[in-house]
Amino acid sequence: TNNPWAIGAGLAIYGALIGIGMVIWGTVLQEHVPLEMLGRVASLDFFISIAFMPLSIALTGILSRHIDTHTLFITSGLVPLATAALLAALGQLRMPRKTLGEAGKA
Repeated sequence: TNNPWAIGAGLAIYGALIGIGMVIWGTVLQEHVPLEMLGRVASLDFFISIAFMPLSIALTGILSRHIDTHTLFITSGLVPLATAALLAALGQLRMPRKTLGEAGKA
């Protein structure tokens, strides 16, 4: 779309949702990683996330030459949702071993 209001609304929604996701992920790390390992795990998590970014950009560029960009973006959004739904249906999403009361304990 070329509508600046639609683009602005999309960016605002994205910004809010990415912020919520980051808070949830940070909370999960702090609740389920032993305190003495938290720095190492968070560092590795960040490193892996950043390390795969160039690969993702390159793969998207290659795929966009062969697949319509609209289809590529829709597929990129639906694949994680379908994967999560499949894992939930198969019972492969497990509950954490620790309770919230044990958060941050070594």
